[in-house]
Amino acid sequence: YRTLMVAKDLAAGGAPVPWKDENGVLAAKQACVELRDGGYTDWRLPRLSELFLFVYQAPDALKPQANQLWSGTEYDADNSYATSYYGTSTTIFAKITSKKASLYVRCVRDNDKLKPTI
Repeated sequence: YRTLMVAKDLAAGGAPVPWKDENGVLAAKQACVELRDGGYTDWRLPRLSELFLFVYQAPDALKPQANQLWSGTEYDADNSYATSYYGTSTTIFAKITSKKASLYVRCVRDNDKLKPTI
């Protein structure tokens, strides 16, 4: 199995962004493309399964906004999966979310890849 490296910082300067903006730009994916955390240039949105692995197993420093994160897993043309709290609980689950909603982006990369040069 691959090991993941999780970005220390939220992408997009820590601001929530839509998955896809009104101009059709894939803003959440672009935020990962532009991320240079640790000097790496190959960040990407996590798949839904990867997102849950690090949401529950990550150190507390990586957990802010863990209930409001985009995944790279699309539901359909207008919706994608994101994390959300279940009601008033602190249990995080997958929620089908409009791509127009603004959520946070925590990027990942495959840890077994060589560090690309910038």
